[in-house]
Amino acid sequence: MRASYHKLCTHETNNLKRDTEIAPFRGKLRILSRELKDMTELGLLSRKDYPVVPKKVEYSLAPRGRALLPILSEIVRWGATGAHENILGVSEQTTSAAL
Repeated sequence: MRASYHKLCTHETNNLKRDTEIAPFRGKLRILSRELKDMTELGLLSRKDYPVVPKKVEYSLAPRGRALLPILSEIVRWGATGAHENILGVSEQTTSAAL
C-alpha cells in the first residue's frame, strides 16, 4: 500500500479534493497524477472531470477505498506504538544517531 493513499485517506475522508489541493502531500505533481491514476484504476478512488478551462478534476474515496480505512487506521495505531522498531531491531540510539 502506498503511503500517499494513507495520507489522502487520513487528510480528508469525506470531502472531495483536487490535484492542486493534494499536491503538498506528494511533492511533484507528475508523480501524484500517476499515483492517483493507479489508485483510480484499482477502484480505490473515484475521479470526476469537469468540462472547464483550466482543467478541473476531483478525486474522492470510492467504496473500495473506504473499506480499507479501518485496516489502515489499525496499521497506523500499531506503528505509533513503536512495536515495529522492536521487531526490526531498531533502537532509540540508532534513530537518534541518524538525525
